[in-house]
Amino acid sequence: MENLPVFYLNRETRFGLARTEAATEEVPEKAESNPFAPEEMAGYTVTAILTIINLLIAYLILKRFVFKPIIRVMEKRREAVEAELREAADKSVQSEERLAEADKALQQARIEAADIISEAREQANRQSEMIMSTAKEAAEAARRKAEDDAERIHRTSVDLMKEEVADLAVAIAQKVIGVEISDSKKEEVRHSLNADSRKAEVRRD
Repeated sequence: MENLPVFYLNRETRFGLARTEAATEEVPEKAESNPFAPEEMAGYTVTAILTIINLLIAYLILKRFVFKPIIRVMEKRREAVEAELREAADKSVQSEERLAEADKALQQARIEAADIISEAREQANRQSEMIMSTAKEAAEAARRKAEDDAERIHRTSVDLMKEEVADLAVAIAQKVIGVEISDSKKEEVRHSLNADSRKAEVRRD
């Protein structure tokens, strides 16, 4: 293709050859770069300063809009937990106090119940003894009354019998002697019979 005249080449081919030649002429030799060159170090310093500034800005933004709300939430949560713990401790103390009071009241109730039972037993014993004593006294009084009644009935019967015997003796005497006996004599006979019967009872006793 190089040996052919230029006018034999088409338009595209001629344009490509022209670009290749221009590029070959314009490419200069690259100089070797030094990372420790002053220009490079200045660039590093600026980059580091900008990075530090960006980090500080990011830290301030995070502290203002992220860290502080989180810290406030955590502080509120800590205070709430502490309040719950204090409330639980107070309730525990109150529960222990109420339990101690209930135990004390139960012990007092048991003591009072024991005292009431003991008093009831003593009162029952006293009432039983009183009832027994009253019953014995009533029985003794009834026995004495029965004996007195029997004695009175016996004496009344004996007196009646004495009067009847005296009257019978007087009547027999009147028939035997054929003379009516006066009332005074009748009384003497009755007294004599009563005296004899009393002497007989005394001897029997």
